[in-house]
Amino acid sequence: MGATQSFQLPNALYTLIVQNLDPDDAAIHSLSLMSQFNKLANTFLYKSIKIDLSNVKGDILAHKLAFTLAEKPELARLIKHLALRRGKDEVLYRYSLTMRLERGLFGYTDLQLQYIEHLRQTTPYTTETKILLLIFTSAKGLIQFELEYRPDSSWWAEEIAWTHLKPELQEALKTVLLNPTIQKKTISGINALPANLIKALPTKEVKLSMIGVAISGLLSRDSADAEAHEDNVEKKSSVELELSDGTPGATFHYLTSPSFLAHRNIRTFAYSSSSSRGFPRLQAALDVLAPTLTMFSMMFISGAFDHRGFEKLDLSQLQLEAVYVSFSTNNLSECAAKAALEILGAVGNGPSSSSSSRRCLRSIEVSVTWGMIPWAPDSKHHLQSVGDKLIVYYK
Repeated sequence: MGATQSFQLPNALYTLIVQNLDPDDAAIHSLSLMSQFNKLANTFLYKSIKIDLSNVKGDILAHKLAFTLAEKPELARLIKHLALRRGKDEVLYRYSLTMRLERGLFGYTDLQLQYIEHLRQTTPYTTETKILLLIFTSAKGLIQFELEYRPDSSWWAEEIAWTHLKPELQEALKTVLLNPTIQKKTISGINALPANLIKALPTKEVKLSMIGVAISGLLSRDSADAEAHEDNVEKKSSVELELSDGTPGATFHYLTSPSFLAHRNIRTFAYSSSSSRGFPRLQAALDVLAPTLTMFSMMFISGAFDHRGFEKLDLSQLQLEAVYVSFSTNNLSECAAKAALEILGAVGNGPSSSSSSRRCLRSIEVSVTWGMIPWAPDSKHHLQSVGDKLIVYYK
């Protein structure tokens, strides 16, 4: 038998292989341990980092990441996308341990007890005051950052607030959020955010989802208009908003005020509704956002929508490219179904499309659950206004 001949694949092929591996795949971790593939594997291992503190595994991995970056700071430069997720339970654990509010361990699951013991051993706020700070200050090449608070249950959801963060973490987050080189930022599910922080966000794209803004006194339209003309910024940033009936009035007012919109274009607006009584302020927001809005998403909360005093939303001024409507029902005469179908019926009834610069409606997505069975409404009956040329997709 002849000698075995080895050969080297082109680097582009190795890159293609690694690109198609999941960062959690054992294969890519194995490649990082091989000298000839270490640099390539690390490029993809560290490109996108998610720190999920809602579970004990995530907190442990955050500690390991911080120690790794401290020993090998060159790896921090590979991080381009960084996401920090917090949960209601872990915020409560840290607070309870610090304030000695533990009332026995009755009712906790094994995973919860494991997390509590981990926090007890590492001290509750080490992650906030040291670990996250090291990671944030090391990752200097970020182009995308996400801060997400996801409540594990609803009863404590409104207590997840900016003010519950340790001052050290607040300052570190401000540095990241105000960094103009980070092109895309997402802030989701956190209350009492400083209004001056939200206003100062220098970014090309920002998504604000179910947030609350701490405002000292309500802005009047007159003062907001005056403030809006203080600076003249040629290029506006693109903002995606997600609000609901539960969004505080002051926050709702601020995020649709001329002051906030002076340097921003709201292109995507999502709204969750449990009652038509929230429609007046929703209508006011749509009227303000109409010039730049291209995507409108409306979700009716199943089993809770109140139709009393219902007034139809006027979508005639919107020049949308995409619409998404979601609701669950057992009867099309129910409140949520009625309201949703009336929105669908209003789609396409906007200004005439004679202007060549006018945006064109391209997509309607309807997500309907009929009991437990997905259902598609009759497009000819409910979507008469969109014409015959538009293809409607149902999920």
